[in-house]
Amino acid sequence: MIVSEYTTVDRKEIKIVMDICVLMSSYNGEKYINEQIDSIFLQDSVDVWLLIRDDGSTDNTVSIIKKRKEYGNRIFLIEGNNVGSTISFYEIMRYAKSYEKKFEYYSFADQDDVWLSNKLCKAISVLEGFPSDSPNLYYSNLKVVDEKLNYLYDRFTPGYVTNTKKQIMAEICTLGCTCVFNRIALLEMCKLNNNELEYHDNWILWICSFLGKCYYDEQGYILYRQHGNNTSGTVKKGFSYLRYQIGRLVNINDMKPCYEVKAKLMLKYYSDRLVHEDKEILNLLANYSKSYYLKIKLFFTNKISSGHIIRDLSRKIRILVNKA
Repeated sequence: MIVSEYTTVDRKEIKIVMDICVLMSSYNGEKYINEQIDSIFLQDSVDVWLLIRDDGSTDNTVSIIKKRKEYGNRIFLIEGNNVGSTISFYEIMRYAKSYEKKFEYYSFADQDDVWLSNKLCKAISVLEGFPSDSPNLYYSNLKVVDEKLNYLYDRFTPGYVTNTKKQIMAEICTLGCTCVFNRIALLEMCKLNNNELEYHDNWILWICSFLGKCYYDEQGYILYRQHGNNTSGTVKKGFSYLRYQIGRLVNINDMKPCYEVKAKLMLKYYSDRLVHEDKEILNLLANYSKSYYLKIKLFFTNKISSGHIIRDLSRKIRILVNKA
């Protein structure tokens, strides 16, 4: 099965309702980036501006982007040094913050996927229903495909993602390419210093969950391409999943605390904006390693849980060795 309906869009028959800015970090993406750019500009009901920061590509990625003159000034390219995808995405967000054109909504994009034509308008229709004075996020499932866009499976099974703070503090289910968010969320993302940077798709979920609104869409509007250089969407099931989790625990001393760090950042930047209950559980997560009492309290709390037995067991073991 090949899902490629995006090719049938006739923009002459589409009423443009909003401008939106798509943020992409590219790196050695010459094989697929043209197809992705086309699918981004073939979105229903929106006019797209595409800001790309190239992270020091050594192939023809930059020259390919520069040749896409049919989109005029709606593609803007920054040629940067190789700093890795995390810093690169924060750099493009900071540029978007000061960009001459201000947008109500923004979206992250990977370089090697294909977007279905209704991806952005679906997201905006949800975001339009949220209060405009808070950081808001839409994120979704996605369709994992092979190199030739043959459908393999949906990334998350129905009901897996609960979109609750309880799950967010135990498991991250956002993939950046599905994220669409408002300008307030963008401004909040730009507050972190370079030595504090969290994965952009992880951190925006935390910000919007605790300070604004988040919506998870069970449907997927992205063909998430799996190939030799991209295996992050691979779903491990059964024995392979169990073996993966055991392998993580075997090497647990090499792991860095993840959720503890996010909790500390939330308290550092937003302590005065958090409701009491959220502030209480974040304080516990941020400080559990300071005493056995707090550690045991975090171990047994029912306010943090992914809802999945093996993953929660792994999390509890990490708590015991101060790797939460």
